[in-house]
Amino acid sequence: MKKKTLWIINFFAGTFETGFGERHYYFSKYFKKNNIDVKIISSTFNHYWKKFPPSGKKFNFEKYEDLEYCWVRTPKYKAESIKRFWSMMVFSISVLFLPVKKLGKPDVILVSSMPIFPVFFAYYWRKKFKNSKLIFEIRDLWPLSAVYLGNYSLNHPVIKFIGFFEKFGYKKSDVVVSLLKNSQRYMENIAGKKINFEYIPNGFYKNQNYQKLPQDIEDKIPKNEFIVGYAGSLGLMNFTENLVEAAKYLLNYPEIKIVILGEGILKSKLETLAKGNNNVLFFDKIEKKYVREFINKFDVCYIGWKKIPLYDFGVSANKYFEYMSLGKPVLEINSPVGSPIRESECGIYLESDSPLEIAESIIKLYKMKNSEREETGLKGREFVEKFHDIEKLAEKYSKLF
Repeated sequence: MKKKTLWIINFFAGTFETGFGERHYYFSKYFKKNNIDVKIISSTFNHYWKKFPPSGKKFNFEKYEDLEYCWVRTPKYKAESIKRFWSMMVFSISVLFLPVKKLGKPDVILVSSMPIFPVFFAYYWRKKFKNSKLIFEIRDLWPLSAVYLGNYSLNHPVIKFIGFFEKFGYKKSDVVVSLLKNSQRYMENIAGKKINFEYIPNGFYKNQNYQKLPQDIEDKIPKNEFIVGYAGSLGLMNFTENLVEAAKYLLNYPEIKIVILGEGILKSKLETLAKGNNNVLFFDKIEKKYVREFINKFDVCYIGWKKIPLYDFGVSANKYFEYMSLGKPVLEINSPVGSPIRESECGIYLESDSPLEIAESIIKLYKMKNSEREETGLKGREFVEKFHDIEKLAEKYSKLF
């Protein structure tokens, strides 16, 4: 069988070492086993990364492990700066000028959001190479996320601008892959037609070589305490404020500690909220190779969502599978329909975001017998192994090529 060439185009696509955006890194390892020649096309800079790729040329080629990357040089920016949007546009327009001779003619072009702008420019290559296929992968619904999380009007010019690319992508792609289980009807309403839809969520890569924590980090983690932990971005979508506010209701339980690992635009606000409480500890973002071992120190893991209709379309946060694969019980706030915590029953899921109710749930988990907590967490690990093993998900994905 002829080996197919797959271009994966995503602004945030990273390696195991960049510290963010590993979905395509993991999937591509299995794509290669299915006789697919993978080229990952990403940017040289985004604000989530800890380690940055080479950026000396317009297009920088690098072999990372057994995968080939093409890093598109893009402007640096600060997370809340307008330059962030400009950097995404530079990347998107650069798709028109990709060095085909070095990448190889694509049989499949996979454009993954966010941003969604590259799908418009990738369509040029889809038309140029008549027998190729264009796959549009949706990780979050944009511009709908900006409407609900940023309080933008549907009639705002920026929303309409982003909406043009969204509709274009749904209409022109051969396949739309979504990480959101319930999003097909929404997409078809936008496209004004039936689409070829596939649901392929995030998952867990079981063969990664993780490492023990450096001693200086290990020493700062509370010992012989009951740790409720969060690991991830500290942004508008992550809803960590109420976890911090719940800490004041836990002061009569000095052995309960809340540990937050990560960076983001809300970190300073969270630190201010926690002032005066000695039961909340913050840790700076660490390299990905240490994150699993850090999470393993938690007794209970936390994930939270804002209570908005956006999440009725589905959720597929990576942290679900990082938590659940370790067999940890999970406390989920404003638990959406279709949440893997609900489906696996591997923890407590609240339809409330009351700090008092969060604290009461933490106390309930604390008072559980160790064996009961372990049994609860095991349900999550079994669920991940059955439904979110990346090898199985990649096999399903490969059939679309």
